[in-house]
Amino acid sequence: MVDTLTSYSRKAEILRTETLKPIVKKLQKTIQSRMLEDSEPRVVPPGLIRAAAFELSYLLIRHRQWHHAALLSELAIDFLTSEYMIAGGPATHIVESALDILHSYTPRELDWSSEDYEREFLEHLIICSLISRDEETLAIDIGFGRNVMSLLKSALDLESSPGVFNFASELTQETFAIMQAIFSEVDESPANMDLYRLKNLLQRDDATPKNRLKKEYLQTLNKILASCWPEGKTEKQLKDLVKDEHFGNDLRLLLRNGLIYEEPRALRQAALFRLSHKGYELTCMHFAFTHWHEVGNRLHLQDMPSAYQSTVLQILAKESVPQLQNLLETEGQYLSPIALRFVIDHMKQSRQEKGLLEIFSNLLHNRAHAWIRVEICQALPLSSGLSLAAELLDSLLNEDPSPMVRSAARAAVQRSRRKQSMPQTRSDGT
Repeated sequence: MVDTLTSYSRKAEILRTETLKPIVKKLQKTIQSRMLEDSEPRVVPPGLIRAAAFELSYLLIRHRQWHHAALLSELAIDFLTSEYMIAGGPATHIVESALDILHSYTPRELDWSSEDYEREFLEHLIICSLISRDEETLAIDIGFGRNVMSLLKSALDLESSPGVFNFASELTQETFAIMQAIFSEVDESPANMDLYRLKNLLQRDDATPKNRLKKEYLQTLNKILASCWPEGKTEKQLKDLVKDEHFGNDLRLLLRNGLIYEEPRALRQAALFRLSHKGYELTCMHFAFTHWHEVGNRLHLQDMPSAYQSTVLQILAKESVPQLQNLLETEGQYLSPIALRFVIDHMKQSRQEKGLLEIFSNLLHNRAHAWIRVEICQALPLSSGLSLAAELLDSLLNEDPSPMVRSAARAAVQRSRRKQSMPQTRSDGT
């Protein structure tokens, strides 16, 4: 179930982007006028028209690089008919009018066929689903509503349930085939997921032709990004490393999309290019599978950004549990909030709650940051009901200097009380 307020806030934030304001205003005006033309005001309330115009404008802006894909139009029409009960004819008129405006802003890839557009658009939706944190976040992000979410789920389940009937079965089969190709590449090298994420991001760059984003080119860009960690690199060092005739354009592309930033240095010293937070996220698989065996020896948690920490820990959980346990015992105090969140989920699933409490105690003993203390509060109470958890909460609630932490501790205490007041299920099921 998608939270309506959260959905509206996130979508509105994107539509309020300064560079998009003129086109969004024009788009919403066109959509609303077409809806008023094709509907009876006494039957369709103004609030519904405004809501549909908002949702459709977000959907089309979010996927603006795919305006020339016929499938986008079909899915947008389906969205209006299934989510807002607008008849097929008016829905088609509304979507086509909106796309007429947007086509002038989005150049067509001259060497792409309609099949190319459809395949690339489906790949884009699949990658969005793979990198999304959860189903609610995905639903808000792609904006298509229930039917597209069902399409992605059906395609994912197709291998395990090949005989089950699927709505739009041809589209489901095509989506499944693209998924299989992606999974095959990622199985071959998990670092390929970084390339898909990079491609997914750069497809939104209006100055970059999408047909240029081939694997070889993405590998070059990824090499530039990976080289910027940990000390940073000068422009000359990067140019010597990649030996690409279009290096200047490549560097500007990465800068323009916020994947790297330029750090000025002292007089007569060349500036350094370093990875941004977004750049870390798009190189984390490459880093993790290159360096995970070094973590705890030559490489330590305190040396790694948050995105690298959490990815390395996920790999260690699969590849080397003893190494993970040793790392948490010796370096747990350096966990970032995101990495700690993974550790909490992992240890809860593994029923290692006593060990988790020891990590919490160690973090608090080492005066962990307030955000870490909030994560600890949000993880409590534990199902085992260990007394140490109550002691930790009591300390955070009554002694922590941060109002944010005390508030999180208070919420945890309330959860604990509700849990204790619930009737306990006996072993005989009564």
